[in-house]
Amino acid sequence: MPGSGQLQVAVLRSDFHRSSEDSASVGRAVSSFRDLTAFAPLIIRFPGVIARSTARRSLRPAITPARTAVHHGGGGRIRHAVRMPRTIATVNHADRAGLLDFVRSRHHLILTTRRRDGSLQSSPVTGGVDEDGRIVVSSYPERAKVTNIRRDPRVSVLVLSDDFGGAWVQVETAGTVIELPEAVDALVDYYRSISGEHPDWAEYRQAMIDQGKCLIRLEIQSWGPIATGGFPARLA
Repeated sequence: MPGSGQLQVAVLRSDFHRSSEDSASVGRAVSSFRDLTAFAPLIIRFPGVIARSTARRSLRPAITPARTAVHHGGGGRIRHAVRMPRTIATVNHADRAGLLDFVRSRHHLILTTRRRDGSLQSSPVTGGVDEDGRIVVSSYPERAKVTNIRRDPRVSVLVLSDDFGGAWVQVETAGTVIELPEAVDALVDYYRSISGEHPDWAEYRQAMIDQGKCLIRLEIQSWGPIATGGFPARLA
């Protein structure tokens, strides 16, 4: 690339978009430039690729990809590149009431129990919070997590937001397995905590009995901060 920053690009064929071989050639040509921000002033049109542009000013240093956005105008034109603000990680300490408010509206959990040899076993589950502020999860007696909790009640629960990139919190609990027939009413409360009223509670109760379900009840003992990911504040 010339030291003066002059850049000329010419695509001489109008049917490049029809040929994967020609398109690959264009890709290799573009990837050979280390500073891709130099292409921001180019006007590129598809189909019928005919592009020619000259940048007569000195090239600026490359913009960090994580902070770059390209605005596209009509006809696929690249207007300009701008710096986007970085997402900064957050840590918020909540009391029990604040924790329960956070968990009640989130039903995607990772349950971590302990195997006999002490190693960890993690399961993605759907969970809710009952009227007494306990985390509740529906399961089956033969599941590994149920077997583990019967032997060792220590359970870590990672509560995730619906958006995987959203806030989360880790909660330490003591688990109890509730079996049928006592589990039926607890399973009703579990369903309500997630989906509200069932159209036919008699049908739901019978289904829980027919399926041989059980309920995992988790007493909250401690918890970490409600956190979000991102850059540390020093890189804001």
